[in-house]
Amino acid sequence: MGKISKPVLKKHMEALEILKKDKLNYWDKEFVFNYYHEGATNMNNLVSAHFTPLTLAVSMAQNTRDHNFVDLCAGIGVLSWAMVRDHELGRNPEKPFMGICVENVTEFYNIGKKLVPECHWINGDILDLEVIKEIQSLMGNRSFSIISNPPYGSQVKSSNKELLHYKGAEFEYKVIELGAILGANAGTFLIGQESCPFKFTRVARNVFLTGDELPQKYRKFVEQTGLEITPNNGWHTDIGEDHEGWKDVNITTEIAIVDYDELEYKPKQIAKQESLF
Repeated sequence: MGKISKPVLKKHMEALEILKKDKLNYWDKEFVFNYYHEGATNMNNLVSAHFTPLTLAVSMAQNTRDHNFVDLCAGIGVLSWAMVRDHELGRNPEKPFMGICVENVTEFYNIGKKLVPECHWINGDILDLEVIKEIQSLMGNRSFSIISNPPYGSQVKSSNKELLHYKGAEFEYKVIELGAILGANAGTFLIGQESCPFKFTRVARNVFLTGDELPQKYRKFVEQTGLEITPNNGWHTDIGEDHEGWKDVNITTEIAIVDYDELEYKPKQIAKQESLF
């Protein structure tokens, strides 16, 4: 078990007790999303799992274009829950939607299925060819968006490097490229500010980077893939004192948008050989 404080562990244990119920109500789910601790039984230095605070999940959902979506690196499903709630409360709730969650850690996958049963859950590596084919088969010809708070940096290694044009180490960029491979129309990603071409959070005014101001790793990503990140509509990711925040980590993030429809991306030949399209 990870090193967490007794008060935090107490809340985590309460969340586990709630998960034993046959049926969960809204308040049960909100409590679990706020207090289930992803580091209590998993080594986060290995899986790099830091679940999205609920308030940021809501902001992410409100910045996602399509009501059909794929949640990559879904954890226990907080982003998908926010998407489902957003659909129920405002996006033509009578219209059916397709939500797909992909999570590699089996513990998180099992909890997520209980918290967000409205979605189709896949327990697997997001870069596994069989997982990719399953997502594409389920989505069919639907217009859909990617939503993701992926692991940041180089801790998580790619299982299928041949699939990607991007050859750098930053896992968040690999997830963004995967959205293009899957055929998404748009993507909404929560990533570290240092991986973005803009700064909205913890700055005196919004900053838009150009030319040599852009992070070198971002320029490498754009050069290798042709994909670009665009700013959201001015949303920052600061969390107020009245909301639960990150657990055991303090990172400056941004809500990054990728409009795949507006970009030219050609999947590598290996994808076609594996009958992904």
